[in-house]
Amino acid sequence: MKIIHLNQIDSTNAYLIRENTEYDDMTFVETDYQTNGKGRENRTWIAQRGENSMFSILIKDKQLVEDYAALSILAALLVRNYLSSYVMDKVTIKWPNDVYVGDKKICGILLQGKIPAYLVIGIGINVNQKEFIGEYRTTPTSLYLETNQIFDLAKFNKGLFIYIDEHLDLFKNGLYNPINESILPLENEIELNRIIWDQEDNNFFIGITNGNSKVYSFYIILNSLQGPYVRIIKEYSYLEDLDNNKIEPSTISLENGSYPFYLKNGFLNYFNKTKKEFKGVVLNSHYWLYNWNENDDNEDSHKKYFIQNYQLCRYWNSLKAGSHLPEKEQKDYLERLGKEALKNLELDVVEEAFRMSKNTSLVLTVEQLKRENEKKIMLGSIAAILGEEDLAQELFIESSQPEKALDLRMDLQDWDVAFKLAKEYNVL
Repeated sequence: MKIIHLNQIDSTNAYLIRENTEYDDMTFVETDYQTNGKGRENRTWIAQRGENSMFSILIKDKQLVEDYAALSILAALLVRNYLSSYVMDKVTIKWPNDVYVGDKKICGILLQGKIPAYLVIGIGINVNQKEFIGEYRTTPTSLYLETNQIFDLAKFNKGLFIYIDEHLDLFKNGLYNPINESILPLENEIELNRIIWDQEDNNFFIGITNGNSKVYSFYIILNSLQGPYVRIIKEYSYLEDLDNNKIEPSTISLENGSYPFYLKNGFLNYFNKTKKEFKGVVLNSHYWLYNWNENDDNEDSHKKYFIQNYQLCRYWNSLKAGSHLPEKEQKDYLERLGKEALKNLELDVVEEAFRMSKNTSLVLTVEQLKRENEKKIMLGSIAAILGEEDLAQELFIESSQPEKALDLRMDLQDWDVAFKLAKEYNVL
């Protein structure tokens, strides 16, 4: 890795494209100010001088250049993961090139180059900018606006550069893959030939086997207590199914000669080369999303709609279906939904699920969590609620209030660990 700092440049991407023959693979070019920064579709990227992270990476490794589609996804995931350690609100990706905090854009990513010779990854992150003047297609934000802190930009960039460099190297050597092995492991060992992203649900994708004969459904959960992971959608129908490891993945089989090419809201379009005709099919993972009738359906349909939305993280739909269940089953379904949403840090859903299930104590707990300003303390408290005591202790120790780890162990009457923590943090 080589880092070049420029006080001012038209565009770090344009600079590396012009000078690509002069630099080696994994050269980072950063700047204090761009006079002609660009985003996707040739949109202008405006950033105040010396307040934001603006850099580009020159990629010459043949394997990475040829895998540019995966590289684009990986770049967004890496930025998202790095930013998640700084902010309280949910950091998400608007596939494939933008990173958001809540509903506000904090980062843009642009890939340019000449395949197979080289690629340039341009990344712009709003860090210390306090105000954004002018009209924007999407409301912008910055780390400063999210945290009320000024960041050491040189230190921020260096940490991010090292993080990207290390993970691109692992990716290149087959040890880090955002789809099927390291950061986002699949639950089942499935050989996939290619994937297609849903054009409406940015975290849903399908995996297609060789010969385009079988299609699996997957959902990326980017925000969870223990980090991002991929969930394979299964043929669950009822609450008790969620604990049955023997239930098979949700799949569809396509007729011979089919080539899937477009996916939107669980509806897959494909071309049948044999019959020379275009066709479409609703994935089994989305069946009830298309066939549920809130007012006319029976209890069985309400349960299946609930579970299907539960798997697809459409929690508000599950809440709607849960309201139609008999009181006893409603409580069981909503309590399970509340815990799942808590694991995935969807606190508004958690609060509503426990309110509907009349669990007053947990509603009050969640209201308190939503007022917590320090991320480590909030996550530690969630881990404790979910019975992840070791993780909770680790998070509390890393926070500004390590004594909460001692309180946790004392509440659990784990006296040996409590005594060690009391000695270590001198709170006896």
